[in-house]
Amino acid sequence: MAMPSSHTTRPRLPSVVFYGIILAGVVFGAATAALAGWYYLEQGNANPVGRRIWSDVAKWLVIPICAMIGTTFGGLIGFFTAAILERSQQRKTGLDH
Repeated sequence: MAMPSSHTTRPRLPSVVFYGIILAGVVFGAATAALAGWYYLEQGNANPVGRRIWSDVAKWLVIPICAMIGTTFGGLIGFFTAAILERSQQRKTGLDH
């Protein structure tokens, strides 16, 4: 069955912009969290220890784990930002179905 002639497609952000926003969120999140982990270690107020991890090994794990957590949440924030921008672009053009 053919599509009606009044059917219009919703305007979308270019894929480079959409994924660029997500990538920016990933990079920003990783860098910010890694910097926070480094600052935590530099303060030296508390050594990261665990039940089964020696303190010298735990110190080397703080920054990579912070970076992974920052990457995750930065990517989520980037995705939601890109989705909101795309949705607002659709509303501006009046093609909100």
